[in-house]
This record gives sequence, C-alpha cells and structure tokens, in this order.
Amino acid sequence: MKKTTGRVQPFDRENPLKQFSGKLIVREGSPKFPPSVAKTMLDLALKGKTLATIHDPFLGSGVIPIVAYLNYQSQIQKIYGQDISREAVASAKLNMEQIGANPSTYSFTTGNSLVSPFPNEKDLLIVTDPPFGRACDWIGVDGNSTPVCLLEEFVKKAARAKIREIVLCFDQRAKVANQLRNHYQIKERIDLKDRTLYHLVI
Repeated sequence: MKKTTGRVQPFDRENPLKQFSGKLIVREGSPKFPPSVAKTMLDLALKGKTLATIHDPFLGSGVIPIVAYLNYQSQIQKIYGQDISREAVASAKLNMEQIGANPSTYSFTTGNSLVSPFPNEKDLLIVTDPPFGRACDWIGVDGNSTPVCLLEEFVKKAARAKIREIVLCFDQRAKVANQLRNHYQIKERIDLKDRTLYHLVI
C-alpha cells in the first residue's frame, strides 16, 4: 500500500472550479466538501483510465460530479449520483445546470445507497465522501445492541456487487482501515489535515 501524509498536492494550489464563475448551491445544514479534495480523489480514481463511468452514492450538493465534469470530461463516459435527501439531489442537479453540463452526461436519483442497487454499468467506479464519519460511525440496527459500522456495510455491499474500485474520503478520527480490509485491498491512503482518502481495489 502506498501511503502519503500531508497537504493535498498539487491541487491545493489550484481551483478546480476556475472555469465556473457562479456560486454553487449548497443545501442548508450540509457540510461543505472542498473541491480540491474532490479533484485529488478523482485523480486517484481516473489515473491510467481512458474512459470511465463514475458514481457518487452520497451525492450531497454534487461537488464530486461537478469537479469531474469541469476537469475530466475526456475521461468520463457518464456520471451517476444518489442521495437520500431530495433537497440534496435537487441542489446537485441545479449545480450541474449552472456549469452548463449536458443532461445526457449525468443521472442523479433519490435513494438510500445502503440498500438501493448500484447503476447497472460495467466497471462502475465509485468516488464518494460518505457521511458516516461525521454523524453515525457505529449504530445499532433495528434496536439491536450490537453496533454496526455503516461504512463497512456499504463497502460490503459494493464488494458483493463486484464493484472493483472505490475512492472514498473519511473522517480521519474514525479508525476504519481494518473494516475496509475485510472486503478490499487498500491500494493507496492519503492522510490530509482532517480527512483520509482511501483507494480500494479488489
């Protein structure tokens, strides 16, 4: 496993949204996800690939798809996204409209990504910032006192669906590497100031 610690390099010196002069719509109460981190994640995910289909199952306001569209159009065939919040999905769609994205290049839906099926695409690549590290790392399920790691539940579901590659961002305070290794190999890990990026492969 390749491990890097420190600032986002080299993208923290660039603005991944420099082609966009407007202001992104962020749903009230949603955390702001840094575009520079999204660009680093996409660089990890798309390195060496000529054409890819990406999916952000925890879409939020759509920062990852927006950065993907503005910076990697030649490498991306289609962008999928899903969020449990209708308001978040609506914000993401409005943001894609603001940047002038062709509607045929993306598809965003409302749904629970812990149970909803993934888009039926060959070699789907997941690039996402799951919310679990901020709000609910470990919870009991259906009143059961046994805690369940929601991140591991998601990764387990992805492995069962034969998703071969995932790049995710997670709260650095949450020690989840062992849970990830139960289902994927950690190809690369990048420790940032308050986040850790994991590049997972089967």
